[in-house]
Amino acid sequence: MRPFILIVFLVLAACTGNPVVESTPDSLGMYSVKSVPFDRFLIKSASVLQDYSAITASPINVDNVEIDEERLEFDEKPWILTEKDRARLQRIFASSFRQVFESKRSFSAEAQDGKGTLNLEVELLEFTPNAPKDDFKSREINEKIITYNVGDITLKAIITDASTGEVIAIVEDDEEIGDDRLQINDRVTNTRETRLTFQSWLSRLNNALVKLRSS
Repeated sequence: MRPFILIVFLVLAACTGNPVVESTPDSLGMYSVKSVPFDRFLIKSASVLQDYSAITASPINVDNVEIDEERLEFDEKPWILTEKDRARLQRIFASSFRQVFESKRSFSAEAQDGKGTLNLEVELLEFTPNAPKDDFKSREINEKIITYNVGDITLKAIITDASTGEVIAIVEDDEEIGDDRLQINDRVTNTRETRLTFQSWLSRLNNALVKLRSS
């Protein structure tokens, strides 16, 4: 087997293997999970998810998003997230959650009576855009901008017991919005790519939870 093919195989194997829960907790009493496609994944215990069969989601928190403008030119308009933008992001995330968890059926997307329901609380912490915002204040009329992707986001998710509020898992991750191919950077494309990114991220989260529950 050629070295390059072997490296690719090992990388893919690591991404698709079973999660590994470390044996020593951190200072908060949480256990780090390895071999998952997230930058940081902490869980209360290796067996805690066996008690859960359903998951709900709170609206994504977009109240305190930091906009990192390092990729914009110095003379370009500030990239401002408006209330309409925040509402749009919440709609996109909510519909992505329903699509992923209702289609996979690994967890019921409806709250169960009594115990057995998780609640997902996701916060969008940071957005680094690759282009000025697509609005009349930031771009010339009919101006077309081509980029490799929309930009980068930082997400933090806290998964709790829906009944008690007890923290079950914490996930932190940096994500690219887009797939590194040249395309028009405009409102329509950016909305589509954001939806696809949320769906991909939630699908990976679902897969990790399912594997942890069955381990």
